Amino acid sequence: MLVIPDDDLVMQWLDKMGESHFVCDACHGIHLSRLQSDATGLEGRVFVEDYGILLTSEVAIRPSLMISLAGEMSNINAGYPFLKVFVDVVDQELPRLVIANTLLVGKVGVNFDQFQLFLETTVMAAEEIFSEAREFVWDEDTVSDPVSAIRRSAMH
Repeated sequence: MLVIPDDDLVMQWLDKMGESHFVCDACHGIHLSRLQSDATGLEGRVFVEDYGILLTSEVAIRPSLMISLAGEMSNINAGYPFLKVFVDVVDQELPRLVIANTLLVGKVGVNFDQFQLFLETTVMAAEEIFSEAREFVWDEDTVSDPVSAIRRSAMH
């Protein structure tokens, strides 16, 4: 049966999948615990929008390696054609590698199996990309207080 999902239904589906999640006070996104890390600033969120479901995952990257990462973007995007992968640079914040995927729902609806395939495929791809891009990630070895630096730059 196809339904037009809302936040509550998405959280029920996440529970059914055994996917740990939470809603924070800073945004209206449903955070996926397996895509969260304070040490590296990794975030993964699901947003229920009018057009469908958006899953974004992002991590702070080392500014000194932005050009090198930009050179890899063509290969990354070619390897994952169903994702949108880009570097987001905003003044006064650390640059971030962003991975996004959208499940278009509109007024047609979606069922649990479609949502599960969308989520599992996107999360698995994001984990692979972040693993491959590990050398670019802003982590404890690149700054004395990474958590404070990353929290200052969070994109909520």
